[in-house]
Amino acid sequence: MDKSYNVINEFLNNPQNTDSLYESDTVIAIDWREDDEDIVQYFNHAIGHKICVQMENNNKPYGNDIILTYKEKTVKIPYEEKKDRDTTIIWINEVIKEDFSICLFIESMEDDTLLFCVLPNEQWNKLENKQGKTKLNKYFSKITINSKMFSLRYDVVEYLRLKKMNPNVSFFTLVSYLEMKKREQVLTEKKNKGEIGLKEYLQGKKEIKAEEEKFEVTLLTKRTHQ
Repeated sequence: MDKSYNVINEFLNNPQNTDSLYESDTVIAIDWREDDEDIVQYFNHAIGHKICVQMENNNKPYGNDIILTYKEKTVKIPYEEKKDRDTTIIWINEVIKEDFSICLFIESMEDDTLLFCVLPNEQWNKLENKQGKTKLNKYFSKITINSKMFSLRYDVVEYLRLKKMNPNVSFFTLVSYLEMKKREQVLTEKKNKGEIGLKEYLQGKKEIKAEEEKFEVTLLTKRTHQ
């Protein structure tokens, strides 16, 4: 996978030039309507077909379950009521994470087709040492068990406004801030509808206020270092 490493390294040397990244086989483009079985095959192909894939009939509305085996590890992707892209990608990463890591190309998050790259862990570590952790993490986010990708819901107009004011702040920091503000709005609506009492409302406001202060410090710090 040296070719993919070189493509990503070249991009990080000149992030304004995305052509070499977009036009290479390094990126895996996944649309929000993508079939989950196809997603498994995309990543399996990228790592050299090292995953054994089996389908299991479960008589559920979403169709067959997907079972992944990598080395000695076997995982049935734990879907709930339906298949979803986030769960599929997270558990592909979980089954191969001893040797490989899937990363999301963060700049693709403003579209409904997301871009991913997968490399051996030692190559991601090499990029981090060479380019710096801050720069690598600005463009590539490692998938974890708690990652939100296609499931993220946020106000795009408000995001673009915040992004313009805070160009050096990461996508996930800004979206997390917007999610927190949305929780505050929902809390107020529940109080106004009488769905929660004053005590629960004030406790919720207190918790959100503490989070908000942390975000404002982050946004201010990033802005003053521009």
